[in-house]
Amino acid sequence: LWLHGPACSGKSAIAHSFCQKLGGEDCFGGSFFFKRGHVSCGNANKGLSTIAYQLALCLPGLNHIISQIVEDDLSILDRSLLLQLQKQMIEPLRRIHPTGNVVIVIDGLDECEGQHIQ
Repeated sequence: LWLHGPACSGKSAIAHSFCQKLGGEDCFGGSFFFKRGHVSCGNANKGLSTIAYQLALCLPGLNHIISQIVEDDLSILDRSLLLQLQKQMIEPLRRIHPTGNVVIVIDGLDECEGQHIQ
């Protein structure tokens, strides 16, 4: 699902409500709300790490796999976003073979630092 519309049209409110509704469901993997100019909410590295952490909390077995990946390569958080995505999310998810769908909500991607990252 991709919500788009003009600024201040309620997209973030809808995304937040959606997260609240899914919060108790097995399919809710996590969320991140970008905010331009905010130290922790405008950074793509923090967004990716936050979602990986949230996924690890909700999917059995994922926590151990992600922890092992970070222990094996302590510099993983300083690597390219593509490599971080591959190592922190894609590879671990492939290893545990989650049953069913997992929903991840990302809001305000246009407010993420750096046009190239968006």
